[in-house]
Amino acid sequence: MANMIQNRLSVIASPAEVARFVGAAEGFPHRWSTDLNPAVRQVFSFHRLVPIAEHLLRNAAAAEEVEHERAAWGIKWGDVPDPTREMSPPNVVTYSYETPWGPGDLFLAKLGWKWTSGGSNAVIVASWSDRYFPCRGRIAYEAGIALAKWREYGTPLRLREGAFRKQHELATWSDEERERVRNEEVATWASGYLDGHDGAVAGLLEAWRQNQ
Repeated sequence: MANMIQNRLSVIASPAEVARFVGAAEGFPHRWSTDLNPAVRQVFSFHRLVPIAEHLLRNAAAAEEVEHERAAWGIKWGDVPDPTREMSPPNVVTYSYETPWGPGDLFLAKLGWKWTSGGSNAVIVASWSDRYFPCRGRIAYEAGIALAKWREYGTPLRLREGAFRKQHELATWSDEERERVRNEEVATWASGYLDGHDGAVAGLLEAWRQNQ
């Protein structure tokens, strides 16, 4: 079973551009769950936003299909079914979804280039985390360029035995207590960027409005 990464992705743009993105994002889940059934649609589809050539998928075996997905998006499967969409009129739409093992670096890079370059006034920001991996990160795109990128993997040093033991006097704790507190701290660390996503969007939105 893959570790599932929690993702939030927001698009900041004019009302017309937000509406265009919303329409473009709606489509099919990944192929293995619906066989691209046109009757099944979701609000955020990797296949719609960064398509894989249909001739590659049409006769592909399952293993080949996964390789096509990794080549296109940086991860297999794309978004797991049932992503959600939050409209914040008039200038923001935010999606929440899961992906296996990572956020899909190639997908984000292609999406950022496609939707923020060529005279577009859009800004895209994505945040992600997983407490079990553990990992966390955020990236933002404007004018086709990554404005900034933060990424961290593995249990942070401050949560490892040295500083952690001094902070909580673990020597006197049971194994169960140590594990519980460590898990809580790792979860807080991992969710930092994801929990702060809306604040990051608010800051980018204010800067975006000043530039219009």
